[in-house]
Amino acid sequence: MKTRNFVIVIMLLLTIILAAGCTQKQNITYLSAEESAQVAVHTDKAARDIITAIATNDYNLFITDFDEKMRQALTEEQFAAIVKMYGKNGQAESVSLLNIEDREDFFGANYGVTYPKAALTMLIVVPKSDPTLVSGLWFK
Repeated sequence: MKTRNFVIVIMLLLTIILAAGCTQKQNITYLSAEESAQVAVHTDKAARDIITAIATNDYNLFITDFDEKMRQALTEEQFAAIVKMYGKNGQAESVSLLNIEDREDFFGANYGVTYPKAALTMLIVVPKSDPTLVSGLWFK
């Protein structure tokens, strides 16, 4: 009886895993060039501030464009970990807007960041209601 229950549980878990793998990925909608330019007026400054802050280990500059939740979420200790991970790249040679995603109530601005020996993508998320405030940040 216990073996039968175990097999049923395993089969149920496998079904759930397989079903999750078969779900459609969310389609990403990108803004037009004109719309992107309007959002980039705000996100370009934030991108430059974030990258410069990491290179110079300046926490106050890092959080300058963050909303209150982001300021509370990204403590100085977490910033130190980010600096340790990405600060070794030095000063960025370029920070360029790749595209801007429409994410329902938010915009996601993807920036290509090029260093002498490395490159990464930085995603800055801003609310549509106030694109001057960063409410999300990821490095890929």
